Amino acid sequence: MGICWLKQSDMEADIYKLRYKGNFIMGFIKNLPAIISLLSALIVCFIGVLQQNSFRTLCLNVSITIIIFYIIGLIIQKIMIDIIADVLVNKKRKERQKKIEKEKQKQEQARKHNQEQYNSQPLDSDDRQEEDEEEFSPLTVRKVENKASKVIANPSNN
Repeated sequence: MGICWLKQSDMEADIYKLRYKGNFIMGFIKNLPAIISLLSALIVCFIGVLQQNSFRTLCLNVSITIIIFYIIGLIIQKIMIDIIADVLVNKKRKERQKKIEKEKQKQEQARKHNQEQYNSQPLDSDDRQEEDEEEFSPLTVRKVENKASKVIANPSNN
């Protein structure tokens, strides 16, 4: 088909770059679970202090909040990395498709140019006849006759 899809290794390399060698946004996404869990723990801690909960209850609520929101942060992080990876992969696919289309257009233009040059060259009638003679040569046919052959003498009997 003329469409060239990205290789699996290219996509894996892009995802690796996103996860480990990204820019500021990817650094933020990488730390997202910790940020979400710490912010939620601060909110729970502040509410617990305002309600004058015991220290034991406050520690239990904060611990549960950190665990739950860390898991939620991991899920959000995974979704965001997958979305960004898909966007980059689609961008590369479009770039490759454009490159392939440009190459096809160049080939088509070169073919048209060659065709125009070929058509614009005048051919003499003698040249055409010589070309026709070179292109076509009749086949020679041998006639095969089935004749009964006579054995005159057997060489082993002599």
